[in-house]
Amino acid sequence: MKETNWILIVSMVVLVLGLITVLFCLRPIFDVKPTLIKKMSLGSKKMEFYYIGGNATMNDCIQVRLIDDGNHIVFSKSYEGYNFLMTNSFSNDTVLIVLSDTSKNYFSRQDTFLLIINDYMDTYLGK
Repeated sequence: MKETNWILIVSMVVLVLGLITVLFCLRPIFDVKPTLIKKMSLGSKKMEFYYIGGNATMNDCIQVRLIDDGNHIVFSKSYEGYNFLMTNSFSNDTVLIVLSDTSKNYFSRQDTFLLIINDYMDTYLGK
């Protein structure tokens, strides 16, 4: 009788701990939400810049999205290790982006990136 009660108690404890573990694993622990930092118009298309904060699994990053006139994302490019959009400009079909990482030290590094929009549009349209 005592052995049966002990087995029943251990089984209940294991069942409860298993249920808690399953519920904990299904809950998003490191939920990362993009924050829109800038929009710019490129004729019929628009470009949006998002800051995505880092967590235990990824670094801070700046994500650039090109959106067509039907509000479909044509492409999305992430620049990991950056947390600040210094400046951007658009000329012809090229977007110049200057990003920096201000979290590491007082003298933040700045890097310049060029995105050629027509290259991405050709890929999107299957050319």
